[in-house]
Amino acid sequence: MMAAVVTSGNLRLRLLVACFFMLTVGRLFAADASQVMLRYSLEQLEAVTASATITAPAGSVTPDEPPPPRRGDGEEALKQLLQLAGKKERKIIERILEIGEQTGKIKVAKITEKLSRINVPAVVELYRDVKTLKFTKLDAARIQRIQTRLGEIDATLAGKGLSSREAGDLAFFAGMARDRLAAQAADRREKERLRREAAASYEQSVDKLAGERDQASREKIADASERIVGLNYEFGNLLPLAPVKGNGRVLMTSDYGMRVHPVSKVRRFHAGVDLAGWKCDGWPVVAIGPGRVISSGWDGGYGYAVVVSHNLDDRNLFTRYAHLRKAGRPGVGAVVKPGDRVGLCNNTGVSTGSHLHFEIRRNSDSGPSTDPKPYLPTIEKLK
Repeated sequence: MMAAVVTSGNLRLRLLVACFFMLTVGRLFAADASQVMLRYSLEQLEAVTASATITAPAGSVTPDEPPPPRRGDGEEALKQLLQLAGKKERKIIERILEIGEQTGKIKVAKITEKLSRINVPAVVELYRDVKTLKFTKLDAARIQRIQTRLGEIDATLAGKGLSSREAGDLAFFAGMARDRLAAQAADRREKERLRREAAASYEQSVDKLAGERDQASREKIADASERIVGLNYEFGNLLPLAPVKGNGRVLMTSDYGMRVHPVSKVRRFHAGVDLAGWKCDGWPVVAIGPGRVISSGWDGGYGYAVVVSHNLDDRNLFTRYAHLRKAGRPGVGAVVKPGDRVGLCNNTGVSTGSHLHFEIRRNSDSGPSTDPKPYLPTIEKLK
């Protein structure tokens, strides 16, 4: 049936590829904790979008690049996009075509105009460079190219005609690009400027996607909200155990490293530090940096514990707050700022008394531990 559809005439082909675009445009962007992923490979997308328009700000020049290709009628690009459809999607498209022809509801001109507004080529080019940012330092020419592409996307966002979802997706992607650039910036002022711009892009994304109810948009809102907090607050230099009314004293009762376990009496490695104070049961336990709660519940020997993921410029860290009360913990997915309460001190799990076990791990919540003391204020040890 597909062959018949493609060969039955130019109008039928345009209807077919336009419907496919409507089905797939929302999938070009999908958020996770680390990066934007595209549905298709960059090579496929570049081939597909070779004849689409690029909206560039006045006076912008991309270094070492040929001028953008002239836009044709877009039919060849849409035909290539159609070849990426799976069998299930093609059947859906065929059904839409049948209904559209019967009712006259499909407006090819409007859908084709929608394709030109997305500015997919700028996004594809930017995505390639943003992926590279994760693994290598960029030279000045590539940084300038990313800035130019960001300018093009900003110009697209400033224009008219984008739907809320389209604008939210583009703003989210621009935020990610600026976020990555800020992570690599060596100059402090440049880093601060990029962090402000990244936060503004993320805020625009949250605003535009606020009315959307699909899962991908909800995930982008969650990721953007986390990064807005992360870009506006510093990590560390804060005690995770806060004395009630500020009149208590926090002591380190067990250091990071090898020790004789107080319960098993076996010499083993202690992956964090234990903090306590006089009558510390019920003292607030607070996050030491911006992040998102990824675990909150019973955690074996840790008792009730909360784990917070922190996306920092050059690494991902995970803080664990253990031996908490059952009550008073935030839920999974909660975005926290430094000083936000994540629990109440207690002695749940394997414990000889009320205290906070605090640890920091790299890469994942079960990754290698690191000494948390460099991230904390000076703490007096119990003598």
